[in-house]
Amino acid sequence: NENMKKMAQTTIVFAVIGLALTAAAPAFLKQIKIIVLGGADAAMPVSIGQAPTIATIVTNTLTFLLSITGILAIISLVIGGIMYVVAGTVDVAERAGKTIKYSIIGIIVISTAVMIIRQIVDFIEV
Repeated sequence: NENMKKMAQTTIVFAVIGLALTAAAPAFLKQIKIIVLGGADAAMPVSIGQAPTIATIVTNTLTFLLSITGILAIISLVIGGIMYVVAGTVDVAERAGKTIKYSIIGIIVISTAVMIIRQIVDFIEV
């Protein structure tokens, strides 16, 4: 039955996504601590003077999010390359080419965004 096959594939995809999120949860929690407190070994601030500034928190958050999207873009590039190598039809090869093209564009945009954010932070902190 075609509907049951699609439902099974969807279930497997969501199960793998759930497993990946569960495996990555400790790393996400550690990253949240780094973003909010300013470092992996940072202690909880006991006074307002020890707390990180909003600019630091925003910068750490943006850097983390751009890192995640960069990793996803690189994974997409690898998947596109594999699709292109094993493509059996012209349609699959064209889709793989588009995946590669848009992955490279994404990597360029993300790299540019990281550079711009760092320049803005350096400008603000001076």
